[in-house]
Amino acid sequence: MVIITTFEILPVAILGKWLIGYKLIYDRRENYILNLEQNKTLKGWKKKLSKGLVSFIEYCSNPFIDHNFFAEKVYQKEFPKVGKHTIFQNKYFDRGNDIKPIKLNANKKLRFIISGTITEVYGIIEGVSWFQSIIAYYPSAILTVIGHAPMKEYLQKISKINIDPRSIRLQISEIPVPYSDILEAYQETEIVLLPYHQIPSISPKIPSKLYESIALGKPCLFQHNQLWESICSEYPAGKGIDFLDIENAKSNLDKFLQTIFFEKKPGEEVLWKSDEAKFLEVVARLTNKL
Repeated sequence: MVIITTFEILPVAILGKWLIGYKLIYDRRENYILNLEQNKTLKGWKKKLSKGLVSFIEYCSNPFIDHNFFAEKVYQKEFPKVGKHTIFQNKYFDRGNDIKPIKLNANKKLRFIISGTITEVYGIIEGVSWFQSIIAYYPSAILTVIGHAPMKEYLQKISKINIDPRSIRLQISEIPVPYSDILEAYQETEIVLLPYHQIPSISPKIPSKLYESIALGKPCLFQHNQLWESICSEYPAGKGIDFLDIENAKSNLDKFLQTIFFEKKPGEEVLWKSDEAKFLEVVARLTNKL
């Protein structure tokens, strides 16, 4: 069995299937065509060419794929012609923390984090600007921005922001950052910021950072999103705000700080462990057909 997690490898995987003989699974972690359309990574003819190439590869590969994994429930609507599939969401892989109810102390140093891929649609600049607006009221607060910036243009855009290194720590790299470094930064954090742009390629999905925040017991502030609100409200694990509403940034944060988070302890529903049995069942079913 071979599991492919990106479209670029599909052609050679199909060739290998013909030469060697194995079951082929396509793990659809992204809707690449929608991402190219919405995520502002390419423009003009490069964007059109890339969308056409991805569409061609995925369309021609479909007959040779034995099963699909969907990383998001919304992919059932976005890929209506893909029949054989199982949903495995981007849940937290490890065991998670031993979580207890928590109420953040506004009088202590508040430590915030933005982590992951550093791109425009993930709202990094909006998150930084929002944080800068509350510094006057919480002067000891610290924001860590850690992650991989794949686009040099956006990295240069961030470097032009007037940032006080005493309150904002940038750990941004042009190469992928080890996940262990991000987890270490999480352990030193109280509040996770998720200022994602609410566009069609993002809003109907559940960010892995949301599951991560819940599993690690770190309250999060996210851009208003009804789906994310429904997940977080169960514990509660976070609140939705408008990161562009600078005028009410302080009052929104004050309300957030008055909340008791994780009165209900998260269970395996936010961990990969909850899907392990289903994964093994799919693998066993497919390999038995060899």
